[in-house]
Amino acid sequence: MKSILVIDQNKISILMTVEACKDVIPKAQVQVAYTGESALKKLETQTFDLIIVDFDLPDCDGVSFIKELKKIYPIPMFLTAFVDSIVLDAIKKELFWFEDASRLISKPVAFKNLKTIISDLIFEEKKLIKTFTPSFFATISNDSKNKQKKDVDTKILKLTQEGASLKSSRSIPFIKNEKVTVSLYEENGKTKKQLNNKNYLIRASVFIVNSQKKEFEIIFETLSSQVLKKLENLLQKEENKKN
Repeated sequence: MKSILVIDQNKISILMTVEACKDVIPKAQVQVAYTGESALKKLETQTFDLIIVDFDLPDCDGVSFIKELKKIYPIPMFLTAFVDSIVLDAIKKELFWFEDASRLISKPVAFKNLKTIISDLIFEEKKLIKTFTPSFFATISNDSKNKQKKDVDTKILKLTQEGASLKSSRSIPFIKNEKVTVSLYEENGKTKKQLNNKNYLIRASVFIVNSQKKEFEIIFETLSSQVLKKLENLLQKEENKKN
């Protein structure tokens, strides 16, 4: 049986949201919290399949609250709000990496839209983290000072907040679990321009190696706020070019 947590202080909005949840999942157990604090107490003792958070909570804003929840709970969640530039800017800055949480249902809530997103996240199992295919490249270097220096230029096939899939131009010199450093760059003809200087280098571990295809995956170590913001800025520029 599916369990849903609705966090909102507006009783009319709560009624509509609960009705939509029940319509999509007739036997769903829907619980309500009127503040961020009361929601956290419920989350300490219960598990949920979906969390719906309103932007205007009495003790916090919904965007910041979702960002903190995402650090602890790998649960699908999304935001409802009366849309204005403040809300849109907050989502763009704080929820950039999340596929589910960056989706917004505007108020007054359209019942059809609410049903669609609930169905997507509960039944379609849409990815919670965004996947990017950037046009910039990466040089991967081994971290060990006691071993021979190894590096390889790669094309980034997929990039998320957690790691990347890469294709090498030659045989892969790394093995699984080897520690590496990621330098990002863009090419202009034969010229390479590094996009992250030594203060923004990304530390990672090799996860999967497919020597036949010359492809491998890496998992990022914990990214500092500086490195994360640098990556966001680079990817935002990519998205702006496409638009």
